[in-house]
Amino acid sequence: MDSEQKSERDLSHSGRATPGPGGMPRALRAGLTTAALAGGLGLIVWLLSFSSPASTRAVARAAAPSCPTRAAAARATRALRAAQARYRMEARGTVIHADLRRIAGDRRLISALEAGDLRAAQLAAGEQLVNHVVQIRVLRGARVLLDANPTSFDVAGSTIGLRGANGRALGTLQITVQDVIGFNKLVHKLAGADVLVRGAAGQMRTSLPPAAAASLPSSGCSQLGARRYVVSSFQETSYTGEALTIWVLTAP
Repeated sequence: MDSEQKSERDLSHSGRATPGPGGMPRALRAGLTTAALAGGLGLIVWLLSFSSPASTRAVARAAAPSCPTRAAAARATRALRAAQARYRMEARGTVIHADLRRIAGDRRLISALEAGDLRAAQLAAGEQLVNHVVQIRVLRGARVLLDANPTSFDVAGSTIGLRGANGRALGTLQITVQDVIGFNKLVHKLAGADVLVRGAAGQMRTSLPPAAAASLPSSGCSQLGARRYVVSSFQETSYTGEALTIWVLTAP
């Protein structure tokens, strides 16, 4: 065999895989091993692609709170708006201003204030606690000259200036026509929701006894006794200026 033929033979052998144990070429065996590993990994990924979302959904369902349906959320929104509107009406509506004008025109009250007789003025104011008027104050600046029914926990009120017969300023008349208990009852009756009102100074009234000791979120859902409620809230001030948080609780 000449040198040229030998070179061609050596070149052709270099292109073939060297047989390994069992007669299978090492390169072929290595390729099959890699394919098997890739196939196994692919199978695992394929199985996880089917099992993971289901398990994730199960975890999500377990972790998600039992909150309201869309219909319940809509009812809760309506109840919240109704409670806010009711509070504004009680505090600043036409009824309270009619009572303000009536009381500001009471001659016994005006005469007692002109004379500086606060005891007589207090008695005259007490006699005006009618027609749903639940608290009456007369203030001079920040000083409270008299307060009829001072222990009542009331919604915010409205004011009007008081003047004597000669036009002299006598102070500011402040009244309210609704206490917090009455407000809660009205919201419950008209909006079908329960109410918890808590003042910054510690006073509290509620139409739903289990809510009294509960730590309620500003919004969301809360379990109270055997029932779950949609919770919403808003801020207001009381008759005396105390900051209030008002929670509206709607059963789904």
